[in-house]
Amino acid sequence: MNQPSKGKLVLYVVSLFLVGAITGSALTYSIVGKRRGHGDRPPRGVTEHMRTELKSKLGLTDEQSKKIDPMIDKAGAELQGVQTNTMQRVSQVIESLHAQIRPELTAEQKVKLEEMAKEFRERRNKFRRSDGPSASLPKTNSVSK
Repeated sequence: MNQPSKGKLVLYVVSLFLVGAITGSALTYSIVGKRRGHGDRPPRGVTEHMRTELKSKLGLTDEQSKKIDPMIDKAGAELQGVQTNTMQRVSQVIESLHAQIRPELTAEQKVKLEEMAKEFRERRNKFRRSDGPSASLPKTNSVSK
């Protein structure tokens, strides 16, 4: 196999960085989220968490809570949209990266890349099931042959 060019080496380093960043983020979320008691939230957990925190820490009255609840619901829906869009974009970037580097890989490396893509999809799907808001993301196949 020929020596890779400087551009290809940079692309490889960037791809490793991205995969590491995503993996680190997923692990951090799963560890910190569960430690703080947030890992097993129902789909609207963020909204309910905001509602509970605001009510208890601000000492809201029932009347205040009734007025603020629709605002919290709206903010929760917006946050879910942001999260969904972010996860979709991350998936698109990873898929694009894999498509770009695939022609430079050996058959053995392509198999390993497919394994990495499968692990990424599994982590993403596990995140969707555990936190809910991004459950509406379309399932994508990040590695095509």
